[in-house]
Amino acid sequence: MIRLAIIASLVLPAFAAGAQVVRLRADARVATGEVRLADVAALSDLPAAAADVVVLRLDGDRPATVDLDGVQAAMRQAGLNPVPIRFCGAARCTVRGGQAPPTPPPAAPPAPAAAALSQAPTLADRIVADLAASLEAEPAALTVTFDDHLASILAQRPAGEATLVSSDRRQLGRRRWIVTFTTAQGQQRRCHVTADVLLTRDVVTAARPIPAGTILAAADVRPGSLADDGSQAWMTDCDLVIGQQVRRTIPAGRAVAATDLERPVLVKRGQDIHVRCGAVSLKAIALGSARQGEWIDVKNPRSERTFRAVVTGPAEATVAPVGGAEEAVR
Repeated sequence: MIRLAIIASLVLPAFAAGAQVVRLRADARVATGEVRLADVAALSDLPAAAADVVVLRLDGDRPATVDLDGVQAAMRQAGLNPVPIRFCGAARCTVRGGQAPPTPPPAAPPAPAAAALSQAPTLADRIVADLAASLEAEPAALTVTFDDHLASILAQRPAGEATLVSSDRRQLGRRRWIVTFTTAQGQQRRCHVTADVLLTRDVVTAARPIPAGTILAAADVRPGSLADDGSQAWMTDCDLVIGQQVRRTIPAGRAVAATDLERPVLVKRGQDIHVRCGAVSLKAIALGSARQGEWIDVKNPRSERTFRAVVTGPAEATVAPVGGAEEAVR
């Protein structure tokens, strides 16, 4: 039973539903030494405070340049999140001192195609949707943390399909993709994307500290959940662990992994056991230890004969009544 609990929120930047855009100009002039974001870029649907973010300081009359990475760093330093914003325009802006040019007129309303693109999923949204489909999980059950330097790429809204290629064998934990997509400007882009992926799933947890060697009962375990990074095979059904033996001590509240459990030893060396062979049965001595379904050597204490039997329960074993087996157990 694997039931995906939709209790973990997606750890991604909160991408805006509108078209928040910073379009960097190729050059700009300012009257003062402090260069603000509104001096070097055309802004669309950004908070009012964004226009006054200082992105550069001029040294006298010497020109200086600022690029998109510098703009994003200045926004972060000012306490603004650049991730929901689409950055475009010139690769860098050259700023010179002097009278600033007049403010350009407001941009015309977007064409229907541009408006539709502004509502399209971001590249990050598409990666998460692809992950959810491959894991057969709800996107809300995934926690995806992308590397910080990918913020501007992930905020883009591809025009058309995005192709994701990954050679990772693991579906959770550290993941890498090669992503190919077409930008809103019609440019073909290819980039490497890395992220840490967790899946919130239902698991079996210890209801109390469980010492090593314990045969699990219903009171020992209870349902729980965790963010799975794929490093362990976690038990997901309480019914399937009852009757299993604990290999190592499990602290209270910790999830139970498959490697924590083993089938219990039902017969121990030197133990008196009940052996059945067809209609014949006797008490015999186990010459080794064994679990359910395992073969074991046993000795008939009356005849001193040794024969093999398969363990069927606690201190119990059976022998098929063929090949003179009944004589061995008499």
